[in-house]
Amino acid sequence: MDEAARSIIRDAGYAGFFPHITGHGVGFAYHESLPKLAPGETGLLEEGMITSVEPGVYFKPCGGFRIGTTCW
Repeated sequence: MDEAARSIIRDAGYAGFFPHITGHGVGFAYHESLPKLAPGETGLLEEGMITSVEPGVYFKPCGGFRIGTTCW
């Protein structure tokens, strides 16, 4: 999932403006550490897991935008 988001941002020419992970687990705490949607992560998404998917592009010094959703 991380690479799918990154490839769209990269193909649009904004790869250098995407400095963070694509998403994270959602559970008892909003920012759960697993599953993590990030480069190099090897964990598997399993049925029943809830994650955020929120890729973002940021431009210094003015800010940026994120498009977020929760998937389960």
